[in-house]
Amino acid sequence: MKIQLAAVLLGMGLCCAFNSAMCSEKADSVERAARVMIKDNIVLVRSFVQYFDNATNEHWYTHGRDYLVKFNIHDREARALFNKDGRLVYSILFGTEKNLPDDIRYEVRSNYFDYHITKTSEVKEAGRIIWVIDMINDEKHLTLRVENNEMEEVLKFIKD
Repeated sequence: MKIQLAAVLLGMGLCCAFNSAMCSEKADSVERAARVMIKDNIVLVRSFVQYFDNATNEHWYTHGRDYLVKFNIHDREARALFNKDGRLVYSILFGTEKNLPDDIRYEVRSNYFDYHITKTSEVKEAGRIIWVIDMINDEKHLTLRVENNEMEEVLKFIKD
């Protein structure tokens, strides 16, 4: 019985490793194909550099007719979506409380003084800047949305 169980577990482990390698290989080939298309699209590359001059560790992917780039900038993870003409559709920069503008941090801390800010996301889309702020305290998880000095709770979970 122990030998059969060990054989089944070994087989499952090998299958997982094989599938993981295949998925990783497929993702690498998709990224390589996207990089070739992007290299040929000088307008897209110029647009990316114009918006994110200090970006590092870029990884490009096709997303329908658009191009998604994952990268780091100023010690933050980021994502941006460009159309084939190089127009920025949206960008998201992930961060912490220290990345919040002072006025937004003050407003959030004033209204939610008993919460700890765990994550922030700065979303830029169509000329808008939207901050999504994840917070937690002993009783609740809370997600805030802040845009144009208006703050709203968009998600609230009560801990068990």
